[in-house]
Order: sequence, then C-alpha cells, then structure tokens
Amino acid sequence: MAFQTDIPTLYSEYNVNIPEYLNYKMDVAGYFAVNHTIHRSEGASYVPGISSNAMHDQYTAENVPALKDEAFITTIDDYIPKISFELQSTSFPNQLHQDYTGTWPKIISSLASDENFGLFINKNSYAKSVLPGILKGEKDTLKVIKLIYGYVKSNLKWDKEYSKYTTAVNPKTIFEKKTGSSADINLSLISLLKEAKIMAYPALVSTRSNGTHPGYPIISKFDNVIAVTSIAGKTYFIDATNNDLQFGMVDYENLSHQVFYMDLKNAAGQWIDMETEFAQERIFSYNLVLDKENKLRGQINEYSKGYAAFERRNRYRKTNNEAEFLKNYKKDKVGLELSNYKIENLDLLDEILTESMNVVIEDNVEEAGDLVYFNPLLYEKTKENIFKHEERKFPVDFAHPIKETYRIVLNFPDDYEVEKLPKSAAYKLPDGNGTFTISYVSEGKVLMVKSTIAINKTLYAPEEYFDLKELFKAVVDKQAEQIVFKKKS
Repeated sequence: MAFQTDIPTLYSEYNVNIPEYLNYKMDVAGYFAVNHTIHRSEGASYVPGISSNAMHDQYTAENVPALKDEAFITTIDDYIPKISFELQSTSFPNQLHQDYTGTWPKIISSLASDENFGLFINKNSYAKSVLPGILKGEKDTLKVIKLIYGYVKSNLKWDKEYSKYTTAVNPKTIFEKKTGSSADINLSLISLLKEAKIMAYPALVSTRSNGTHPGYPIISKFDNVIAVTSIAGKTYFIDATNNDLQFGMVDYENLSHQVFYMDLKNAAGQWIDMETEFAQERIFSYNLVLDKENKLRGQINEYSKGYAAFERRNRYRKTNNEAEFLKNYKKDKVGLELSNYKIENLDLLDEILTESMNVVIEDNVEEAGDLVYFNPLLYEKTKENIFKHEERKFPVDFAHPIKETYRIVLNFPDDYEVEKLPKSAAYKLPDGNGTFTISYVSEGKVLMVKSTIAINKTLYAPEEYFDLKELFKAVVDKQAEQIVFKKKS
C-alpha cells in the first residue's frame, strides 16, 4: 500500500486484520510519516473454518504532498511512503510452527547447498585446469587476485543481466559460453579464488534500481552478488562484470552503500558498509590563444580518473570508430573544430585516462563596439542548478564522490586589455563535505582561470539539502560570469 503519488492527497487510510495464527513481517518505507494504530479483535473467523483473535492495524496519512522528481536518488520506490507485508510464519492449532522466511543463518545455509550458488562455487575442476596458466607460479596474494580477476574479465562478457543465482551448475559451462549474468561471472571469480586458496566470499547486493534492502532476513529483496576479500586488513569489493572496471571498483548499480557478506561454510553473515574510494574525477585543461578575429586556437587536454575514466572508456569502446566518437563529442559544443585527437592509457586501467586535441573555437566570443565578452569555461560550465526544489524530504545520493577541475590559460592580443575580471570566490559546505572555488589571475597578456567542484560525500541527509543547493547555485552563478576585454583604439 502506497500513500503518495504524483498528485497531492488529502487523506489515505489502509486497514488490515491479521489473525493470531499468522505472523507477518511489516516493512514501513518512505520519508513521509504514516500514522499507525492497533487494536485487538476477538472471536472472529478470519481464517476459513477457524475462529481466531486478530490484530486490527490502521494506517493513515494526511495532507501528503505530490511526489516530485528529484536528482540523485536510487529508485523513486525507496522514497514513497508505503506499507508491505511478508508472511514470516504460521502457528495453526494442532499443527507444527512453520517458518517461511527464516533467519540469516537459514538463508545462508540454503544458499550454500544451492547448485546455482554455493555448490557452483565449490565446483573446482575448471579452476584446477586453468589456474597454473593464469598464475605462472605467482605467490603474492594481491597479485594472484588481480591475475584471476583479469582472467575472468577477459574471458567472460556480461550479458547486462543482474542476478544472484547462476544460469549453469558449474563454472566450466559459463567459460565455454564466454558470456553470462553478474552471478555467472562473479561466482565463477569466487570459485577460481577459492581454488587458489584466497579467502573470498560472496556478498549479496540490492542494486540501486532495485531499491534499498529492508535489512531483515529476506533473500528475494536482493538481485545481485559480488565478491569480497580482505588483504592486510583492507577490504576489497570485486566485480568482474565489465572489462573497464579497475580492481576494487564495482558497477555503478552496486553502489548501494551496504552489502550482505556471507561465509557459506560457517553459515555466518553480516551487513558491511560499501562506500567506494573511487571518485568521478575529471580535469579539463585549456591552453588557448585569442586572435583579433575573436577565434580561439590551441589545445584541450582532458584527464579522467575513477568512475569518470570508466564511463569515458565505455563510451569510446561502444562507438563504431573514433570518427563517430568525436562526432558525438562535438555534438553539444558549438563552434568547435578539432584535430590530432589522441587518447592514452585506454587499456591501462590504473593510469589516468588522457585525451588531447588541437582546437579552433568560433562563436564563443561576443563583440560589442570596443568591448569583447568571453566566458572562459566555454563548454564545461554548469548551466543550471540540479537542485530545484525549496526543500527535500529524503537524502541526496551521489553514489560516489565527484571532483571536477577546469584550468584555462588564455593568451590575448596586445591591443586588448582586461576591462572587467570576475572576483575569485570560495564556497564550502559544513565539515568540509563539499567545496567550490574559482579564481582569476591576469599577468601581462595571459589570463589564468581555475574552477574546482568537490563533492566529498556519497550521501547527504535532507537537513544538508539547503547548503548543497546553495553551493550549486554559486557554481551556476559564478561560472556564468564573463571576462570583459577592451580594445585599444
């Protein structure tokens, strides 16, 4: 039962009677308060042929505002106020107690004996046959894991399906097919690691689009699985579904802040935090000369790390050829002509992905009489505030940290002088959770501009929304400011 839609609701009421012989788990979700009252009903026949007492639950919500679309969320279902029930157990007269959802140890034991989960991991014939060729005598634990990780990524292609169960009962079949679901790939990875005497464990995930897991023992609320291992006290989350994922980086959909780690052998498990150390980091470096025709000529260098590099590599590989990639790159960049494009470290995932190009840029400098107007951030400025609402009832979820840096060096003509230079500025969120800085320096006929945006947390509480909104308002306002040159007569 949901209590919020895309139109305002004055009043909602939901009533449910639960017979005493039925025990349900109740999940209350959302960020709008739902009132709950309970009273006991006696002697009614809620179950056919059986007279029983019952608990009468009433849920009400008043003056519920319309649900608004928001930036940076998981799935909107996570934020709708709603009530759901799952049958946990039954205790009918003269019958044994029946447990339907069980406990975490029962769930883990069931997975351990499942041929598409625990038994799949224990099938070691394929691992025995290929490990000598993969490892070639390597003994260092971290290097062994990376070699196996690289082998799985290179030999299995993800079919874009998230799953917690494999589609076959042994890894050999998966490697023969050379393709598979996330479970096929990541449980095959764990099987190989296990045979190599590496302590690696499966961790269940509810992906971002699947929604937040309620936390209590219920297997159906998970839709994915990754691997977890620990080396010298450091925990690594491993996902081999994409060849461009760095070691320790997981697919964006897995960035749900918590995973349920399992030791199948001992039927033990626990929730563990999963905040990624990889940011979405990009650096744009413009080195330009402004000529008397107000054309810009020079070089652009772009540097990408973490999730930015992952996305960029994926985009490059998905296009049919480099010409198509560059055509898409230019699509929203008015007046840009480029040549001598070069991409470096495409396959060296631990290195910074570097792109460089020579450029000629027209139609980005305005002239009015003897004044020339120029916005130095060109194509990279933030044009609108991503946070539009006055308040927000639920968290802002970036999934990973974000850092964007723009460096512009501009040489301008001898007969131009700086008429107006915007003021440098710095803005900070409380406790250093985010910053925006922009600076302008003019020396002779050279102008230098630097702008940096840093989002240092992955999750911001609703109470932090106003400050976050104001930070991005400052970004939009300051990055829109123009430099004014005056031509000497």
